Amino acid sequence: MVGESESTPNIIARQNRWQRGLAPRAVDVPPAGPTTRVEREEGHFMQSRFDEMTKVVASGLSRREAFRRLLGIAAGALFANLGLSGAAQAQGPAATNGPCCPRLRACFLPPDPNNPNGQKVCCPPGTICVPATPPPAQFGECCPKASVIFTTNAAGQNVPTGCCPTGLVYDPSSGQCVCPSGSTLINGACCPNGSVCLAVLGTPPICCPTGTVCLPVPGTNTRTCCPQGQVCSGAAGNKICCPAGTVCVHGSCQKCPTGTFFVNGACCPAANTCPPPTIGNPSLCCASGTICVSVAGAPPQCCPKAQTVFVNNTAVGCCPAGLVFDPSSPTLCSCPSGTTPCASSTGQLTCCPAGSFCVPGTTGTLVCCPKAQTVFSSAGPVGCCPNGMVFNPNSPTLCGCPPGTTLTQNGICCAKKDVCQPIPGVPPICCSGNSKCTTVINSAGQLVPTCVCPGNQHPCPTPSGVVCCHPKAVCV
Repeated sequence: MVGESESTPNIIARQNRWQRGLAPRAVDVPPAGPTTRVEREEGHFMQSRFDEMTKVVASGLSRREAFRRLLGIAAGALFANLGLSGAAQAQGPAATNGPCCPRLRACFLPPDPNNPNGQKVCCPPGTICVPATPPPAQFGECCPKASVIFTTNAAGQNVPTGCCPTGLVYDPSSGQCVCPSGSTLINGACCPNGSVCLAVLGTPPICCPTGTVCLPVPGTNTRTCCPQGQVCSGAAGNKICCPAGTVCVHGSCQKCPTGTFFVNGACCPAANTCPPPTIGNPSLCCASGTICVSVAGAPPQCCPKAQTVFVNNTAVGCCPAGLVFDPSSPTLCSCPSGTTPCASSTGQLTCCPAGSFCVPGTTGTLVCCPKAQTVFSSAGPVGCCPNGMVFNPNSPTLCGCPPGTTLTQNGICCAKKDVCQPIPGVPPICCSGNSKCTTVINSAGQLVPTCVCPGNQHPCPTPSGVVCCHPKAVCV
């Protein structure tokens, strides 16, 4: 891709004419490309970022200080390349089409504690962006297509103006939010018709929860939501609900066999009940490979065997997910064998998987760093190279691009086939995907490299280069 847009003599001739104050000839006018203010500023910004990196490399700073500054410059270039310059923003819902999002799904969500200025996202497939409720209208929300409320504007067009409450769909014939077909509104929620249960004649219906069915109660004229384990089919084919404490055995309701206890609609072996019958009424039936943990003042729970904390051969607690019981640990919980403990400033323990190391991150907090990115010193692992870079002890910054890639002025390691450097002496940029390498005149009258897209597609910057978006899609 390098130099495929224009020859060096043509570039020099064009520059000479500009320097003499002559109007550019038709052949001097660069191909159609990014000329908006934002795109011009991005080119200037990325050039300055590259200059910053080269200054760090050429300076006499210590390796540790050079490494620290490189991390900051690389992170700033990445955020700016994604439109996130300034305060870093937490990542929101994934843009399911990559950086290119269909226009109807591009949404600017209202502020929240993690994103005080709002957040631009791509709504998931099957949803579109509608004005947020309540306003201000500059913010939106992702709404399932069937739940989008439409209003006719002054031009006679139906435009989306809101979203029905969760579970309801919009009925254009009535202009109301209603329950989907096959369900009924009960107590403010939509209930599948098969779960509607008229418990007592003359009273409002109830909605049977998942795992139960509406059946008559023997000897009465009422119906109840019956757990599946208590449903019993009689000889005549009619279904009844066995009373609590009994289960259906060969078409009749019977008590649980000796050595088992009725728990949540089924018979549970005594060894699996939680808490054990000798302590209280069992409320859980623990599956194989789990242990009942039942202590005063806390609800019983079934804990995976490796996580169960034992004191004097008695189960007294359950280690958090990801940790295992370790009697030699002060907390009695530690990382599994083969992993490395990594404690945060708040004391929360994370277990780094095999092949990674616990090192200080860019913000000073400890992170799990892949081995190839881990920076080593005589004292051991001391830092983590930015994503896309690898540890290189021969580099002044201790971080470099992997083999087969080149560091570009937008701060990323670019595959050599995507490197764009049509102007000798000007730092390269990265044109990935189907974007093409060319040149453009920036606001300072300088000829700089740029990436353009075929046809009416438009470029969208990403951490790995430029992606071309369909004209009906926008960058998120």
